[in-house]
Amino acid sequence: MFNKAKNAIWLIIDGCHAETFKNLYRSGNLPNLRRAMGDALFVEQAASVFPSVTLVCLSSLATGCWPRTHGIVNNVWLDRSLEPFGGRAYLSELDQTLACFDRKLYGLPTGLLPDLNTGGMLNNDIDPETKTIFEVLGEAGLTSYAVFNYVGRGATIWRRPGRGDMAHYAEIDKRSHNYSRWDRLMIDAAMKLTVKNGLPNLLNLYFGGHDGQSHHRGVGAQSDYLRRVVDLQMGRLFNQLQKKYKLTDLYMIVSADHGQTGFPRAGAHRPLWTGQIVPMLRDTGPGVVVDGGEKSEIDPSANVAFAIGNGAALFIYIKNRETGSWRHAPRMEEDILPVAHAVLRAADPACADRPSYIGPFLDALLVRPAPDQPYAVYTGPAQDGAAGGFITTLERFAFARDRYPDAPALIAGIEHAHRGPDIVAILDYDRGGWYFSDSDHLGNHGSFTIEDIAVPLAFSGPDIAPGSLPSARIIDIAPTIASMFEREMPSADGEALDIFSA
Repeated sequence: MFNKAKNAIWLIIDGCHAETFKNLYRSGNLPNLRRAMGDALFVEQAASVFPSVTLVCLSSLATGCWPRTHGIVNNVWLDRSLEPFGGRAYLSELDQTLACFDRKLYGLPTGLLPDLNTGGMLNNDIDPETKTIFEVLGEAGLTSYAVFNYVGRGATIWRRPGRGDMAHYAEIDKRSHNYSRWDRLMIDAAMKLTVKNGLPNLLNLYFGGHDGQSHHRGVGAQSDYLRRVVDLQMGRLFNQLQKKYKLTDLYMIVSADHGQTGFPRAGAHRPLWTGQIVPMLRDTGPGVVVDGGEKSEIDPSANVAFAIGNGAALFIYIKNRETGSWRHAPRMEEDILPVAHAVLRAADPACADRPSYIGPFLDALLVRPAPDQPYAVYTGPAQDGAAGGFITTLERFAFARDRYPDAPALIAGIEHAHRGPDIVAILDYDRGGWYFSDSDHLGNHGSFTIEDIAVPLAFSGPDIAPGSLPSARIIDIAPTIASMFEREMPSADGEALDIFSA
């Protein structure tokens, strides 16, 4: 019989660099976390999913599933089963950002930022067959609070940012860049909740400001932010909880959704944006209409569409030009390969005289021959009509494990039947320094390079001995938390880690 008296606190530190966190913790520079967790059980190599971006990874953390299972394949995705063709742009279209927290900009009864009362766009977009950890615990009569997390489906209390909180964030993101203020607001909300209602079985805390700070100031600033903000804010919460609870009786989980890579690389910033992408794809051939970017509504006349949504991989969707329908899979020779060649030409110095030439930005070009087939790496020459070929992702990345430690599995993780793109252009991101952005960033993420997918992961609590486990994925975290309460997550792709006998 499961124990309803157990309590767990799960921190998700957005964009946290794995080695930075581990070094700080082990050297005693996170004293408040240390007093709650002691020596802790660390996973030495914990890996995120691809693309390594916030809403994809938060969905994988909550469900224990690959993106192909829960359906959130990018921060911006298109779905060829939709009519009209389109999709989501969660963090780039204001109405969708607000809708993720179940709000809209104007309306009754509050005027500004009223509730939509729909449950939250991201929550609703996650496949209903995949259960969140909050739903699994709720079915067992256990309680959970999700604080400031975009994913709160099934939580006893989904504590979204309030109207005042969101007004603060607009000022932070656009003007002051004081992201520590956002994470303090989150802990304020958690403290008020636990004073009013007590500590739930699972308290999930999402430090979203950490990622904003890293984009703005780079990976090198994380050490200061973790000490000055994350650890001190947790100290405030722990001081309150110690009035009623013994900290060592609590289960603690510290994780991140994804990692972070510092820029510039190779001596310069090399951001790419729509002004370069559209001409590249228009070079496919006569009559091609291109649309896309960080938006969800696509021009009905377009026959090539793209979704950015992350810093390191361009998702390209292609219409079947014979039928004129997005619902029909594109043809390889007539529809897909001309687009593939256009991308190759834009990255080939031999084509530098073409208006569409960008520079040597491309590291690999992934092509899915059909929606029910896996991605392969296209190795064809740049010119249309020339003979090309395919190799498997295992062949392409077999000797690059130091740079791409888990590439084949991570690529397979986006093979969703309707939302997975036909082509994925992988940038020369960590070495060449190319990334997708409309401005220079000091920190970025989205790739399956080691720095982007490596995340901190630590556990502590009753019967969890200090030590280490060799490896895990973020899709293993929710099943592991479920196991703390003697529960299982049958819909998860991940597995519970053996944290009690490590």
